[in-house]
Amino acid sequence: MIDRRALSTLGCVLGVSVAARALSAVFGGFAVPLDAWSFREAADQLARGDFAAYTGARGPVFPLLLVATGGSERALFAAHSAIGCAVAVLLAWVTLAETRSRVAAVAVGCTVGVGFYALAFEASVMSECLSSLWLALALLTARPSLGGAATTRRGCAIGALLGLAVLTRPMFVYLVPVFAWALRRGGARATLGLAAVSVGMVAAWSAVNFRLTGTFAPTTLMGFNLTNHTGAFIERAPAEFADIRDVYLPFRDARVATLGNHHQTIWDALPALEKATGQSFAALSRRCGSMSLALIVACPGRYLASVVEAVGRFALAPNCRGGAWLPPHGPLLTAAWDLQEAVFIGSKVALVALAPFARRAGAFARLVVAVVLVGAVFQALLEVGENDRYSVPLQPWAVCAVVAIAFAVRRAQLARPVPVPAPL
Repeated sequence: MIDRRALSTLGCVLGVSVAARALSAVFGGFAVPLDAWSFREAADQLARGDFAAYTGARGPVFPLLLVATGGSERALFAAHSAIGCAVAVLLAWVTLAETRSRVAAVAVGCTVGVGFYALAFEASVMSECLSSLWLALALLTARPSLGGAATTRRGCAIGALLGLAVLTRPMFVYLVPVFAWALRRGGARATLGLAAVSVGMVAAWSAVNFRLTGTFAPTTLMGFNLTNHTGAFIERAPAEFADIRDVYLPFRDARVATLGNHHQTIWDALPALEKATGQSFAALSRRCGSMSLALIVACPGRYLASVVEAVGRFALAPNCRGGAWLPPHGPLLTAAWDLQEAVFIGSKVALVALAPFARRAGAFARLVVAVVLVGAVFQALLEVGENDRYSVPLQPWAVCAVVAIAFAVRRAQLARPVPVPAPL
């Protein structure tokens, strides 16, 4: 039962969140980034039931939201705004439960409630906002069962939420073993229920992809994504991949000359690669994956250096200032961007420093620490280029974990008995 003080705290966060989204609707702009076309294409295919041009690049959940909102940017913004308000309240509620501090609850809730990064992605055709919802609901559903008995029904519910998360953004597949590990003390039935439902959902969609594209995976993008690591040393590719290498290199050189790095070269080169190889989108991605694995085996040091760079990009708060939502006009707005960037970057650094103390904060804090830190490494193994954007659903939880651990450490210090000096 939530008491009156808790209700007032959550009401404060909700009110601030609603006001921020009203201002966003008035002063912000709606963004349609380059990735939007693939989501909209998948939505159109799902709506028509016509998969003749299906590529398997996108999971079905976010495209289904586009179908539900009728392709209307205004309707999508309204749905995203409602999701953002809900996530802000959930963050505040769990922070209040973990710290018993209303100030801490409001502060953490506002990382989404008035957070520019959350607001920017809510005003765009991207899946980060919906991913944030599944993650929040999965964490909150798991919380009562951590370290104790868990029912099979709860395990299945968590599994369904994790399945939705993976089918919204496939990188979240790492959440399945992380949550299964966290629930291990809750009983085998709950863990098996979680695994059966989540793996079953992902396997079912992977089977659809296999039937339509020949790739058994929730997305066909992994091979292309790996080239963001291996494209830096694609000259070393085995001769069997010469057709990919020779087409890719001029595009890489042009991108480096223009932007200073090779990231995302694959999308510049893709039309030429499809024409040169005569392969479909999915088949070409599989070959790029095979080529990348061969390059990783041949050049493990260069791959690991790229992974370290990717972790660093994940740790940095994503810079949305150049987007269409709310550019930093004027010194006050610029200072607000700077402050929020500092909060999120600082929280991720602090999380690494405080992780050894997570045991004092309880099972939930340990789960959140695992979700953020394993996510930082897992996504870095697969991709470098947009890792800062992938951190958007996770970074408010980094703040939550840091606050919870800090409060737990402080409580432990205050509870420590003061030594009494021995009599002379």
